[in-house]
Amino acid sequence: MATYPHRWFCIAVIAAVIGFCAASAHAGLSGYRTRSIPSANGKYLLVLLAPEKGYYVDGPVTEDELNAREKTQQIEDHYSQSGLYRNDGSTELLWPIEYLSVLKDIFVSDDGVHLIVLFPNWECDTCSDRGDALAFYAHGQQLSRYREDTLLAGYLGRCLLSCYAEAPWTTCTSAKFDDKKREFEIATNWGDMFRFDITTGKVIDSITSSSVKTTFFVTVVLIGSSVWWVMRRLVRVDTSRDINVAAIDLSKRTLFLRAKISSVHSYKNMLCR
Repeated sequence: MATYPHRWFCIAVIAAVIGFCAASAHAGLSGYRTRSIPSANGKYLLVLLAPEKGYYVDGPVTEDELNAREKTQQIEDHYSQSGLYRNDGSTELLWPIEYLSVLKDIFVSDDGVHLIVLFPNWECDTCSDRGDALAFYAHGQQLSRYREDTLLAGYLGRCLLSCYAEAPWTTCTSAKFDDKKREFEIATNWGDMFRFDITTGKVIDSITSSSVKTTFFVTVVLIGSSVWWVMRRLVRVDTSRDINVAAIDLSKRTLFLRAKISSVHSYKNMLCR
């Protein structure tokens, strides 16, 4: 049975890259942390209680760290569950929500209903444990979520260019929350733009960068040319093989006819005698 060592080499390289990304992502996480995020109008307060209570810092503790620890303790003593509260000291839970990573930017709408959770850094070394790139919530229930590969056109091609051509890794560079219009917009360093309706979490407008379109066109042309070249080579091989088979068959037929003619001549000579 034929073996393909290059195939196993490629699989090993891909596995190593994935393992490296996952390890780097795990190393980059800063752990759980209790915190609170107010809405823009100050009317509501989103409270996120860390699964592991207490805010601790290894090594010498600075004044800022002591203040952060004290604030964390106050939040954990005052609130019993993660979720949305009125920002007036009330402990009446309006709606609960799961804990959200400290690595994510969180936007609380002024109506106390909607929530946008964005992970702005889409680079490879943070792509494992932090979850989705973008998610929309209403009353603590997830409406929709997006990963980079579901948002970005030509995501695989971008990754290959970033890995082998030193192109910048596609990442989010800006985010705008228009609470009055109920819209949320993000842009990337490649020139992409996405606008969402926060009430549904769906994309209502998007722009794909011209560089991506050019890259996609060049990639399609290169792949098409490669396929055409390979098919042409295969056709040539098949044609030459058919010609060789036909030549061999003709040679066999010629030899057979010569043997036939020779046997006929021999038979005639015997009759003449």
